[in-house]
Amino acid sequence: MQLAFGFLNPLFLWALPLAAVPIIIHLLNRRRFDRRPWAAMEFLLAAMKRNRRRLRMEQWLILLLRTLAILLLVLLVARPHLQGSVLGGRVAHHVLLVDDSASMAHRGGADAAFDRGIEAVRALVTRLADQRPGDLLTVLRSSAIDTPELSAVPIGPNTPGRIREATAAWQVGDGALDPGLALAAARRLAEASENAGETEYHVVTDMRRRDWIDAASGELRDAPRAWFAALDEGQHVTFVDVGATDANNLAVTAIRATDRSLVAGVPTGLSIEVRNQGPTATTPTEVTLQIEGGSRVVRPVGALQPGESARIEIEQTFTSAGPQGVTARLPGDRYGPDDLRSLALDVRPAARVLLIDGDPGTDEEDQEIFYLQSVLDPDAEFVTGVELRVGDERQFAAIDAAELRDTDLICLCNVARPDDAMVAKLEEYVAGGGGLALFLGDQIDVARYQTALWKAGRGLLPAALVDVAGDVDDPEPVYLAD
Repeated sequence: MQLAFGFLNPLFLWALPLAAVPIIIHLLNRRRFDRRPWAAMEFLLAAMKRNRRRLRMEQWLILLLRTLAILLLVLLVARPHLQGSVLGGRVAHHVLLVDDSASMAHRGGADAAFDRGIEAVRALVTRLADQRPGDLLTVLRSSAIDTPELSAVPIGPNTPGRIREATAAWQVGDGALDPGLALAAARRLAEASENAGETEYHVVTDMRRRDWIDAASGELRDAPRAWFAALDEGQHVTFVDVGATDANNLAVTAIRATDRSLVAGVPTGLSIEVRNQGPTATTPTEVTLQIEGGSRVVRPVGALQPGESARIEIEQTFTSAGPQGVTARLPGDRYGPDDLRSLALDVRPAARVLLIDGDPGTDEEDQEIFYLQSVLDPDAEFVTGVELRVGDERQFAAIDAAELRDTDLICLCNVARPDDAMVAKLEEYVAGGGGLALFLGDQIDVARYQTALWKAGRGLLPAALVDVAGDVDDPEPVYLAD
């Protein structure tokens, strides 16, 4: 490669004729004098003749400085530079790292940061093809660091066309930028080429603070810091900031079901969290909850200060069981990917509850499960979302493990002495995620519960049983009010 002289902004060279302006002004200011002898001026004329040479030299110097000032100003804007390596013809390797993380979809005006990044890449490659033919070019995106678009390809007249064709298919990714991984990949590709005498890194990014700066310390993250520290002589880095100056952004940060079990026909709580992730306050807006194939609910969202969040609670009744999808959506703003968030729900036909009666008895009201059964299954016309089954210890022993896994909750109601088989089955059931409720009564064997269910803190009981508190035979009355 040979050295050549060029300009980064050659269009500004049209201003070079302006350097003649001081000369023109000087010529216009020259006057022709009418000479008349005057005795009083003889001494002054004699002094001027002695200093004429010096005065003329000063005038020429002032004119020269004025002309040079204009020339330097024009050259400063045109940015002259040497095309080629100053190392005597050594090839340079240009590594272009393009940030295609989700934040590059943020719009600043009519276009997104990613669109501006693509234009910057195309312009840079076009300039390199004009000014640095024969150098090497590597292009990689942060979401595909193991599969570069170009790898140590000699720059030629066809290179801008190849880049234009490749960038036409680029799309913004879904993940965040990991600058440490991306820069490390760029270095590996640069070091893999042995034909380059120097390396020029070009990083096209929106310069998001959270990507580069550690939130706790406020300093550059460790990985990029180490990468910069390891740069050798002959390696240079140029950042091309394509980020939007207007960073206002309202986002749906969470959507969740507030109820642990979702049952068809039973009202379910849904919570939506909206957060202002921009630097200025937002104006009041609204959030829309769309049920897949069903209803649509709109709720207002008030003005939020920077970093402030709002929680919107919505009650929804799913009419059918099975998988259900819900989506919370905000009106579109400058950053679309976080304006919506979806949630997949598994709505069950009913919550399956098994009641084990420790003393069935003959009278219905004397059964241990009577009141609990009345609450869980009060009336056929009232939907509780509970599918109730009742049985005793003998019937429980006949239920196999597979059938038990389909049960959401088992209630032991005043079961006197759970045998080892029952305890083992309950332990396996609870370990698999099942729910267990123990209702203790007057006939339980405390010693048996201690050894079989407490097990010194390793069993199913949450605490050791000590003694009975209160009068079992004379319980406190319960009052019902209309």
